[in-house]
Amino acid sequence: MNLLLIYTVKVAVYLLVFYLIYFLLLINDTSFSRNRAYIIVSLLFAFLLPFIRFQTAKPMDVQLFGKILSDVFVTATPLADNNHLAIHDRINIVKTIFYIYITGITLFTIKFLFDLSNLMILILRNKDKGNRIIRFKGLQSSCFSAMGYIFLNSDLKYEEETEIIKHEQNHLNRNHFIDIILVQIAKAFQWFNPVIYFYNSSLRALHEYQADKECLNSGITIVNYQRLLLSHVFKSGEINLSNCFSNPSLIRKRITMMTKAPTSALSNIKLLTAIPVTGFVFITISTYEVPTFPKQEESLIIDSPTLPIQTINKPIAVIHSISETDKVSLPEKSITTTVSKKSSSVLNSVQPIKSVKISLKDINTITKVNEENTSSESEENPFVVVEEMPMFPGGELELLKYIGENTKYPEIAKMNGIQGRVIARFCVSSTGKITQISVLKGVTPELDAEAVRVISTLPTFEPGKQGGKAVPVWYMVPITFSL
Repeated sequence: MNLLLIYTVKVAVYLLVFYLIYFLLLINDTSFSRNRAYIIVSLLFAFLLPFIRFQTAKPMDVQLFGKILSDVFVTATPLADNNHLAIHDRINIVKTIFYIYITGITLFTIKFLFDLSNLMILILRNKDKGNRIIRFKGLQSSCFSAMGYIFLNSDLKYEEETEIIKHEQNHLNRNHFIDIILVQIAKAFQWFNPVIYFYNSSLRALHEYQADKECLNSGITIVNYQRLLLSHVFKSGEINLSNCFSNPSLIRKRITMMTKAPTSALSNIKLLTAIPVTGFVFITISTYEVPTFPKQEESLIIDSPTLPIQTINKPIAVIHSISETDKVSLPEKSITTTVSKKSSSVLNSVQPIKSVKISLKDINTITKVNEENTSSESEENPFVVVEEMPMFPGGELELLKYIGENTKYPEIAKMNGIQGRVIARFCVSSTGKITQISVLKGVTPELDAEAVRVISTLPTFEPGKQGGKAVPVWYMVPITFSL
């Protein structure tokens, strides 16, 4: 759902950029074939470019530690059941937008098929074998062409038919109907985007310019041809999928183009402008891949209220204080504290928190998760970003919802007025399981342990893929505990 909406927005951005180039640089040129080619190619590129990914060196920042999820807020108030209203609202908004978008696609597709079926019915009812001209009655149109046929109103005068048929035959010779079908399909997927309607009107105008030019080149005088156009300006009830001879919205522009001086061939240089502009947009909104980095489990810096700088071997949480009543023995090699001269001044300025008692159960929880992580199957270095990121059942918003609804504010932290932001990291393995859970920025052991606990309960993801192969991927999630 999210991927489709993101793709749709990227297509809309490309369409806007491409049409701005056309509107600012090309729209008034008389190189109709070139302009038509630009419109069609840019339309296709707008739908294809979002699929293309390229590799680049991304500056090292916090993304080094993995994909960062949005903050999850957990409160200790009696209104805790309403903590996740914001997440629910986001989910509902995205779902509503998605359903509206799909409804629009459905309606436009139905309309497209309805117009197409009307044309086919008209052809089947009136066509003569071996004749590409179909005469009709009852439509408020003098003439139009579509699907390889020329449709003539039976009320047309004989002396007018010859010139009008020439015009419509030019549409058929240049396969303008295929352009119209292509734009109608694009319109179904971009129905909300005003730019696609500009594409449609500009392409239809180019069709008429080309057909007019061919008629004038055949020997028809401009004055007679313009008079013929004006005489049929009110007979333009065209079918949506057709090229109409006398579209009133284009009459003035067509007359102007007939008398305009030909554009110089040097004007084609303006097309080069599209290359850097497209490249900039491509780099800005397209997906990129970054190099993978070695695992950093051996020396991670973790912040805490009492020890600003600590180097912990394969950290899961920081233990700030343990009461004497909790007789817990920790391996000597599991934790080593290093305080530099720079950090000693920071250490002296830190205000001690209230005495916190940690039950043996909390310590066992941390230790158990640590053991599970260290004993997990050995995998290649996890990726930061991959071609296909891991997918939580239901999407990223459902992931945030799960973490928010299943995180409980520890009672000890409530009693001691402890709050803060825990930043946890975990790896979605190549099998989709959660491994290598750690706390990059801790608050207190009980809050850290709760963050680790809820992450360890996450269900299996659909694993991420790089080059079609399932690979492990880092994730980070900030969980803010607030009183």
